[in-house]
Amino acid sequence: MLATAAATTTRRAREHRASSASKLIVAWTEHQIQSYLTTQRLDSGTPANPANVAAAIRKLRAALKPFVEGWVDYETAEIIPGDLDVRLAHRE
Repeated sequence: MLATAAATTTRRAREHRASSASKLIVAWTEHQIQSYLTTQRLDSGTPANPANVAAAIRKLRAALKPFVEGWVDYETAEIIPGDLDVRLAHRE
């Protein structure tokens, strides 16, 4: 009977370690997936490269056109620095 009790205790200890290891692996895997998804969401923007920068500058200059061309009142136009369009044109 003592041998049976020892064997049962050893088996339970092994099962507990296996269960703990399994839970640890599952938790670690869930954490890795969560981290990956968070990284993907945070890093989902368009990478900065010369073509994307040039496209962004073109879009910004198009958005600034009403300010540059005088299509808005003076007070509103003063929000944008007067040389911004020129500086952007040099970067395009």
